[in-house]
Amino acid sequence: MIAYKFLSRGAVGPFSGYRWPTPDGGAAGAWVEATPADGIHACRRSDLPYWIDEELWIAELSGDIRVTHHQIVASRGRLLARVEAWHELARAFALDCSATLRARVESAVALGGAAANVAALLRGYSGDAEAFAQHGNASAAAFAAARASAVLAGDAGGFTAERRRQAAWIEHALALARVPRA
Repeated sequence: MIAYKFLSRGAVGPFSGYRWPTPDGGAAGAWVEATPADGIHACRRSDLPYWIDEELWIAELSGDIRVTHHQIVASRGRLLARVEAWHELARAFALDCSATLRARVESAVALGGAAANVAALLRGYSGDAEAFAQHGNASAAAFAAARASAVLAGDAGGFTAERRRQAAWIEHALALARVPRA
């Protein structure tokens, strides 16, 4: 199964600290075997906003594969190719999250749809998203936008709807960058 995998700089697992073997000379990276308790974690396009990191890779999964709520877990995996376009896409994505949130917050406040304390909270989220985007932290900008969307909606459905919007944005950007579909 082909999927996406986010890693920190240098092909390092953000939670495990494991340095993944990377592709070399056109050949895929070496297979990595996971313990049954841990698993190899990867993403479908719809999962990407939940796991953003510095590097995006196309990965191959095999063995025991389970699809969970926001990720895919397999018993083995390997890296096939780095998505070189991700660095620029991540910056554009963060700026989009920030700008979309700012417009939504300004509209809600202007229409009087938010009490003063809620308006202050929303402006705080919007300011945070903007600061994160300006500093290149796409993960934090996207999370701030999703949290604010929950406040705007008045329930957790707003968070989910914003994450779906973000996934659609990333999917569209990856398609425009001609990144192979996983």
